[in-house]
Amino acid sequence: MSTLTNRRKLRYAPDKLDVALLMYNGLSEVWAPDECCLIIDESAMSGCQLVVRFSDKCKPGSKVRVKLGQMEPLLSEIIWRREIDADLIRLGVQFLE
Repeated sequence: MSTLTNRRKLRYAPDKLDVALLMYNGLSEVWAPDECCLIIDESAMSGCQLVVRFSDKCKPGSKVRVKLGQMEPLLSEIIWRREIDADLIRLGVQFLE
């Protein structure tokens, strides 16, 4: 994939049982996750790739909150989105905190 050669940060595989929780309203102070996501890879400082059920709320430029495994929820932005099939999408997420 061409995105692998453009990365500036190292990406790591998640722990086997870790999942991500995604909250669509990233600007809300109240943590109330909307989706559970599969973590494809993650970077300690820059972001992650997630697989989530199809939703029109997952658009590039959207501010969301993401909680990876045991980490605290982080304000993030969806950078890119690719449809895998009719039910699943893959997201590139950048941490803003």
